[in-house]
Amino acid sequence: MPSLRSGPWVKVFCTLCVGCWSLLSAPLFGAQIRELPSNEESGVVINRFVGYPFLSHPTVTHEAMVKRSILTNGDPHKPGEPGAVLEYRNDLAVAILWAKNRTPLVELPDQEVFYVQGGLGSLDNGSEYWDLHEGIVILIPPRAKHRLTNTGDTPIEMVILTWRNPPNVIPRKDVVVRDINSLPIRDKNSHWSYLSKNVFNPADGLHPAESIYVSYLPPMTITGPHSHPAHHEEVWLKLPPGDAFLLLGSEVREMPPYTAFLVPPNGLTTHSVVNVSSERQAWFVFNRFAQGTYPPQQLPSIAPKALRMAEAR
Repeated sequence: MPSLRSGPWVKVFCTLCVGCWSLLSAPLFGAQIRELPSNEESGVVINRFVGYPFLSHPTVTHEAMVKRSILTNGDPHKPGEPGAVLEYRNDLAVAILWAKNRTPLVELPDQEVFYVQGGLGSLDNGSEYWDLHEGIVILIPPRAKHRLTNTGDTPIEMVILTWRNPPNVIPRKDVVVRDINSLPIRDKNSHWSYLSKNVFNPADGLHPAESIYVSYLPPMTITGPHSHPAHHEEVWLKLPPGDAFLLLGSEVREMPPYTAFLVPPNGLTTHSVVNVSSERQAWFVFNRFAQGTYPPQQLPSIAPKALRMAEAR
């Protein structure tokens, strides 16, 4: 089957998607359709809100992992450097741990979430361990001991999100490990088409308005375009494999793996993701509401195994 990305379907489909913008603001019963303003008219430069890992310099984290930042901390309501738009988080990055490598046992001040995209290994806290493979998602509270080991012949590839909680949020003390494949679909056909699995929420010691999840989009579908108000932080990161498209206001961008965007928090610029492939596509998504709260939900976690004395050293 020829690639849908490279054929005329892409142009037709994306043209139709952009046309949805005008329908969003139209009254239901025969009144004149009113187009939303273009990005040029509204003064939005969407490249500020889109990040690509290979545009950043590689750095070392955990003394053994090589990471590239995708989006970083900054004020999304003011002009600034491209990608420096995270109001509540410090850094969103992709990182690798080389084959047969191991990090030291560390305690860090930031809260971290790891999403394992590929590779085999283990995570331990000095006395207990969890197996790592594709689809494992990990919450590391501040100052919780942790160490990662690559037991395979290929790199462990993962998404890393880091931040510090505000004083009124009390994080949990223990590491939480979950398998995305064992979690239920919570949001069904939300915003038209996407199906999402919540992985962490306020029941896990997050901010009351905060959640982290993985969203899936079936073949040849688009999410319903909509905007978010000031101080609402929602980020979509494309997970491998496969490419997709992102739409911000009146512009379209290709969205290869590990591309991420923050929804411009201006109450005006609509956003959507588009899957024109013949396969299901997935995104790592996190948000924090400007108003309201996210309902707490207890989710199944993976129990740790006892670490042998030789492995604990």
